[in-house]
Amino acid sequence: MSTQIWFEELKKTNEKYVNFQRADRTWLVRDDTKLLNILPCHHVLSKNDHAYQLCTIASVKPDPGQTKCWVPLIPGYSIMSKIGTHFLRLSISESNNILQFEWIDYGNDSTFRGNPIASGRDSKFFQSLRQYVENQRDIKGKISIPSILGLNIYENAMYLRSVIYHLHSEMFLSSKEAYSAITKMNKFTKSLNKRALELDKECEEEGSPNKKVKSGLIFSTSGHKLTPRQSQALVFKFHTVQNKFYQANKRLKRAQNNLEKLRTLLPSPKQNNNKKQKELLDEKIRQLKNDENLGSSIICSTESFLSLALTQQCSCGNNDISQKKCKISSGGLSVKVVIQCKKCKETSSFQNEPSNVNYTKAFAAATLCSGLNRQEFQNAMLTIGITKLPSKTIYHKYQKSMSENIKNVALENTRKALYASIDDAKKKGKNVLTVGFDTSWSHVRNASQASGEFIYHGIPEGYTRKPVVGYFVVEKSRVKKDKNGNKTTVHQGNHEASSKQMEHAVLIGILEIVVPILEETDMLLDIVVDGDLDSNKTLRGNYFTIAKKWERYSHYEDLYKEKTKKIYHLQPTMLQNVRTQAELDTFSENDVQNIEHIAGRRELQRQRNHQDMDTQKAAKVAKIVQQKKNLEMFDFDQSLVPYGQKTRVELESKTFCPSFADLIDGFYDVSNKCIGCQSFPKQFPNGYCKICNLWNDLGFIQRIPENKVQITDDKLPFSKHIPDLNQILKQVFGFSNFREGQYEAICSFLEYKDTLVVLRTGGGKTLCFAMAALASFRLTIVFTPLKALIDDHVNSLVRMGIPAAGLYASTGQSFEYQERVFSELSLGILPILFVTPEKLEKNKSFHQFLQKIYETRGIQFVIDEAHCILDYNNFRILYYRDSWTRLGNLKKDFPISPIMLLTATCTTSDVEDIRQNLNILPTNFTIIRGTSLARQEIDIQVISKPSKQNLYSQIQNILVGLTTGRCIIYCSGPSSCQELFHYLHENLSALSFGLYHGELDGEQRKMAIRNWKTGIIQIMIATNGFGMGINVPDVYLIIHTTIPLSMTNFIQEIGRAGRDGKPSKSIVFYSRNDIRTLFSIITQREESPLQENNSEILAKRIRHYEDQQKILQVVHFCETKYVCRHLLIAHHLSWNEDISNKACGLCDNCLLNSNNNPVWNNFSADVVRLLKIAKEILESRKISEMIPLDIAAVFYDLCVKGFLILNFQLRKTAALTKNFSFKPIIVGLGDNAEEEVTRITWQYCFKQ
Repeated sequence: MSTQIWFEELKKTNEKYVNFQRADRTWLVRDDTKLLNILPCHHVLSKNDHAYQLCTIASVKPDPGQTKCWVPLIPGYSIMSKIGTHFLRLSISESNNILQFEWIDYGNDSTFRGNPIASGRDSKFFQSLRQYVENQRDIKGKISIPSILGLNIYENAMYLRSVIYHLHSEMFLSSKEAYSAITKMNKFTKSLNKRALELDKECEEEGSPNKKVKSGLIFSTSGHKLTPRQSQALVFKFHTVQNKFYQANKRLKRAQNNLEKLRTLLPSPKQNNNKKQKELLDEKIRQLKNDENLGSSIICSTESFLSLALTQQCSCGNNDISQKKCKISSGGLSVKVVIQCKKCKETSSFQNEPSNVNYTKAFAAATLCSGLNRQEFQNAMLTIGITKLPSKTIYHKYQKSMSENIKNVALENTRKALYASIDDAKKKGKNVLTVGFDTSWSHVRNASQASGEFIYHGIPEGYTRKPVVGYFVVEKSRVKKDKNGNKTTVHQGNHEASSKQMEHAVLIGILEIVVPILEETDMLLDIVVDGDLDSNKTLRGNYFTIAKKWERYSHYEDLYKEKTKKIYHLQPTMLQNVRTQAELDTFSENDVQNIEHIAGRRELQRQRNHQDMDTQKAAKVAKIVQQKKNLEMFDFDQSLVPYGQKTRVELESKTFCPSFADLIDGFYDVSNKCIGCQSFPKQFPNGYCKICNLWNDLGFIQRIPENKVQITDDKLPFSKHIPDLNQILKQVFGFSNFREGQYEAICSFLEYKDTLVVLRTGGGKTLCFAMAALASFRLTIVFTPLKALIDDHVNSLVRMGIPAAGLYASTGQSFEYQERVFSELSLGILPILFVTPEKLEKNKSFHQFLQKIYETRGIQFVIDEAHCILDYNNFRILYYRDSWTRLGNLKKDFPISPIMLLTATCTTSDVEDIRQNLNILPTNFTIIRGTSLARQEIDIQVISKPSKQNLYSQIQNILVGLTTGRCIIYCSGPSSCQELFHYLHENLSALSFGLYHGELDGEQRKMAIRNWKTGIIQIMIATNGFGMGINVPDVYLIIHTTIPLSMTNFIQEIGRAGRDGKPSKSIVFYSRNDIRTLFSIITQREESPLQENNSEILAKRIRHYEDQQKILQVVHFCETKYVCRHLLIAHHLSWNEDISNKACGLCDNCLLNSNNNPVWNNFSADVVRLLKIAKEILESRKISEMIPLDIAAVFYDLCVKGFLILNFQLRKTAALTKNFSFKPIIVGLGDNAEEEVTRITWQYCFKQ
């Protein structure tokens, strides 16, 4: 190919190539084979994302505010051009909504089809091409990328701008006329191409020579060669002729309309006869409509249809309506009119349906495919005016005949869509197919039916919306009753269980269809499910993971009644109002009668449905009342023997079902059950599960349920014998060695010693009481602060094969469950029982029941999270109950029972407070404490807190970088949690988020913990009540958006991270404004409208001062520089015998210390001087003199150590607000402050 005319030869190869000549007489070819794709960055005129370039375009005014014109760079735009001796193709594409600029150098190959000699791709507007050209010796001078792309060529620039204009009409208004002209020119070009093809075809058919005269002009098969200017003149001449033709055509139509009007005004010779015939016709139509009670519309207008039928002329020429006999029949939406001529007896029939269409069947098909029930579709039809509708029997008959075929077509379409979606995901480099699952309900075919679908989270090529890639239908059988109550199955369904199980069946059905295709294509499946299915065991498998979709439907009954009210409530006036808005005629009398008839039938159906609902509701209420009555009548004063009678019978008959059966996988597999407990799967040749086998090995055969031990009222001897704990450790828990302190704690507890166990978070405190329960005949009662935590503990132990149960003080548990738990306790089947303190304090009968067990085989108590006894802030503010302070009665009511206390945060002063609170004797009190409570695998960072919006953005960026593990974000209150949740959920849709705070109900908190434990939730946003006692190993990030209320809270909360020993991070966003927030919280808590005596007021003031000190400890922790964060925590928790810890080398202070090389100085004299200044201020009574918040760390240190007493003056900014103004003041010196301060060496670290 000659390089001189390369662009002309290239254009011949593809009709979608367009040639343009630049101002320097060089050429480019634009490739229009690809569609242009507008991105979000094109919404704003800016060069930041390279979405636009500013260019000078001849004959075009600059855009507003600019000296040049904006030209967009759109993915899909591609040109071919020659630079020097090189033929290059430049293209624009996109990746994740970011523009990509590609170029290919074909060397001297002007066909652009050979092997390229070089290529490049970047996101910086062909920067790599500029660098490439600079290194080419045969290309002289600098290149202009906009010029190469042809952005300054008028036609090309208008083409690109018009693409943006069609989507965003507010842009480029000044070029509106040019866009219209381009569109018109494109249409004209297409019409010329079409006409050229027609001429070629005519020439071939006529078989004429290459040249001939046609329509007075010379016709040539090769066409006429015109110059560009001649072509342009031809276009404008044609346009002028076309406009003249258009105007002439308009005048002609106007003349025709005027002629028709004149004809209607002229008198007709048959006018009088037609008038009489019209009167007869109207009378006949009224008669026929009344005879068959037809409405105003039968798909077409009733009047129009009957009018056409009756006015048809007979073959004998009879057109007299009075000489015609008419018979009409209707069924559903079908109407048939039979007319017999009285003169010639000829019969003619007319139908409102085409010969191959059944409107009634189409009506049934429409509802079947749209998912609407019959009554909802009736409402739409009635509004149109179609008031004569098919009966229920015919409707369901037609649906039954079509449903299978429709389902088969749907399944085939979803199968094709699944393959297309898999291809789409693979093109994006993904091996996981993300789909949403949902079910819809209907009563088509007169049977309860549920259909479910998987919807792909993307739009594959060839689709205009997200496709359905999986589909399945389940339905219950249709059963009919006769007058005698006999049932007949009219239609056999494929499911007979409850509605919730129908959803599970739909899910299983779709998975059975989809999974084989996924395995075939080596893909995984990620499902977003409704919240109701989060506990579904069918979703456990190796094919997919599950992402949680938060969606709860409360007040279901009210919603259902409201929905049925809308469906059943039907009035002609309401429908007529809708028709009036739609500018339709009023209903006829027949229409009103039909509507009232339908409304009457619906009202009867509504009443029946509501009666059924009221009956079901009354039955539920009666059941709850009976359960409450049964619990009240439960005789806890009787001996233990009667309680276990029912369970004994079940054990003998092999029908035993424990209270924890639902938590055991494969419980209903009878062939695999343990012969000892009839609960857990057998694991040993002797037929025992691991617990029964353990008790058999230890000689605790009385604990095995199969032996049906007869617990009597006689007291059993209390044994201090300790079995082989290492055997229990290996056989039950699967560990070879105890962690630090565990063995000593268990032995002390089993020896009837009250034992305080202080181990670091994640140190294995749960194993201490679980093993103690298995190694003793005594019942182990564990006090736990939260109901959700009880459920979590029970679930964890049962899944390990250890029997356990939990009881609340509320009525949330059924009588049957509680009765079964009491029965199992009386027989000794349950070694561990979790309760809330309220259950023991407020339920005296339960207390008496425990007394019986205490007197027979004994009880041992465990207080989990024992720091709650001290009424810490986190518990008091959100979840505090007085029952925790009354656990001291345990030693009074159960004096011999040992108590184990478990905590991770306890100072020396806390130990004594706990011991005195529980009335524990110091002579029988053992403290087991780890040598180090430090968690140096956690990297602690204190970051200056920005504004709220910047804070949320910063957290978003941190979460984007979280590649492994999960995260907990702690906020100061429920509203902060909600706000942050919505922000992150909107901006990080790829992650799954959860909420946990005090304003959620118990079921919501329980579900949040369950989803957190099972890994459904990746990021939990919570207040400081979350995480207590929950062991999740893969939490690697803790974020505090506000500093905690105390160091105890902080240590507990960051202790949720790194449970598996892997490196983790804690980020605290700190601002001095947080001090005001925290003091506002404790101030609001202390407000009380009740009358208080002096002792209560004094106690409140002391507690308020203690709360202030705890906040100051956290402030001191955040303000301190250069000292390792872990050393600060160790100092807070340190005991006299503790070994000093080493700096972690990872936290922000350690890094600061390493970078700045600060110097430690002795500031003892300065501290004494500061204290004297404070004393002088107090003695001069300048109490109102405020201390600024930007004071040195020395001041905080004095306050934390109690040498200075600081108060914070908080005043409400308005009467009805919760906002406080905030000012700190010095109110006094601590006891012997001046003397004690001199005994300490005050060393501080400062940068040189």
